[in-house]
Amino acid sequence: MVEGMEVFHFNHIYALRNNSFLYKLLILTKAHVVLEFITPINRSDKQQHMGKVFPSLDQRWRDWIGQQHLFFVSTAPLSGEGLINCSPKGLDSFRIIDEHTVAYLDLTGSGIETIAHLRENRRISIMFCAFEGPPKILRLYGQGTVLEKGTSGYQELRPFFPDFRGERSIIKIEVQRIQDSCGYAVPEYEYKGERDVLLKWVDNKGDAGVEAYIKERNSVSLDGLPGIL
Repeated sequence: MVEGMEVFHFNHIYALRNNSFLYKLLILTKAHVVLEFITPINRSDKQQHMGKVFPSLDQRWRDWIGQQHLFFVSTAPLSGEGLINCSPKGLDSFRIIDEHTVAYLDLTGSGIETIAHLRENRRISIMFCAFEGPPKILRLYGQGTVLEKGTSGYQELRPFFPDFRGERSIIKIEVQRIQDSCGYAVPEYEYKGERDVLLKWVDNKGDAGVEAYIKERNSVSLDGLPGIL
C-alpha cells in the first residue's frame, strides 16, 4: 500500500443502498481516487444455496433423492449418557411413501441401535448429501416406527421395496421437518456400484442362520435397550 493512503470500507452502506453489489472499496489518495467494483452476486443463486425449510417432499425432492445412492440415519437414546448412533444405508432401500412419509428397508446387521432408540423415543433424522453433481444436503426430521418382519404394517409397505433377503424390519418415518443446506464442503465421489457382500452373506447363512444371528446379536442395544423382540 502506498504510504499515506487512507482506505475506507463502505460494505454496509452500499449493501443497504444496492444489494446487487457485495461491496465497494473506495481508496483515497492525495493524487487520485480509485473506485473498485466487485463482481455483482446473482441474488437467485445466493438464495438457492441458503438453508431452507420445505413444506413437503414434492416431485423435485423425489427426483433428487432418487439419484442418491447413500443416506445416513441418526438416532439417540433419551439418556444423556447413552450412545448416539449414525448408520449409512444403501442398496436401494429408501422409499418416499407420500409427501410427509418415508420408509426404508432395514436389513440384518451387527448392530440394533436404530430400532432400540426408536422403540424408546421414536426420534430420527435422515440425511442425504450429493457426492456427484451440484452440492446439496437434505435432512428429514421425524418420528419413526419399527415395523418388524411379519407384522401387518410390514406387509403393507413391503411391496415398495426390492426383493432382498435378510430383512429385519421396515422403518416408517412421519416427516416433521424438511430442511436443506449447501453441502459446499462435501467431497465429490464417483459412484461405481453397490456392494453385494451383505447379500452374499445372507445367501451363505440361509434363512435359519440369519434368524439365529438376529436372536443372538440384535436383541439388545449397546446401552441395554431392547432391540428385535
